Amino acid sequence: MAVGDFDADGDFDWFVTSIHGSLDGDGNRLYRYDGNRRFTDDMSLLWRNLGGGILAQVNSLEGITDRKVATGTLSFDYDNDGDLDLLVINNGDKPILYRNNGSEEVSWLEIKAVGTRSNRDAVGAIIRLRANDSDPPLLRFVDGGTNFLAQNERRVHFGLGESTGLIDEIEVTWPSGRVQILNDVSPNQVLTITEPSPHLLAFTKLSIQHGRAYATWNCQPGSNCLLEISDDLQSWRKAALIKARGSTMSWTDPERSLPEKRYYHAWR
Repeated sequence: MAVGDFDADGDFDWFVTSIHGSLDGDGNRLYRYDGNRRFTDDMSLLWRNLGGGILAQVNSLEGITDRKVATGTLSFDYDNDGDLDLLVINNGDKPILYRNNGSEEVSWLEIKAVGTRSNRDAVGAIIRLRANDSDPPLLRFVDGGTNFLAQNERRVHFGLGESTGLIDEIEVTWPSGRVQILNDVSPNQVLTITEPSPHLLAFTKLSIQHGRAYATWNCQPGSNCLLEISDDLQSWRKAALIKARGSTMSWTDPERSLPEKRYYHAWR
């Protein structure tokens, strides 16, 4: 299976392979996410993505000439030229590497995400890129591996077409819940983005009101504040991610049945 935003509508769609043969597989399935936990099943054929959720059926792939029994594929930019190449894993035979010799006149960006408070490989980080402020975002995430008998590289690739100017905005939502924004980024490079070290915020008030914990703290307006909970000071879990509208923030624990001890802290 693989997850990605194939129709560029800002949410993740779902592709599942099903091998024909003795296991009675009924073919591959591409599910478009329609919202509210519902998917639409597309036909099981080879399609070329024309953008905007439009796909055209392809009868053959130019340049793909082998007839071996492929059991896995992975995409990665092995020659660091800004386009994705293809490695096919064959059953009982050598793998085949297909180099992408597409146009050199298009722009691109590859991002290597490095977690600090999140896991080091930043698996699960969601990245949204807007080449221009008026454009809908291109959506990617750092994949921990969904290929069969293969795994893509963890660098995230964005094809930018004929756009040559600075990239207006890159937004990274880290697995920790923190949100990081970069502006005016140059294209045509491999960019390393490191999760910034969190800044611990001091509570100005922490009390029990009507059986629930109530906290207030000061935070820079417009910044994202992450509130976490622990019952043992060893493991922490995200309770809320709140964007500060003013300099003072407040939050109430939704749980009424509190354990004997509970700990809270807030990060920016």
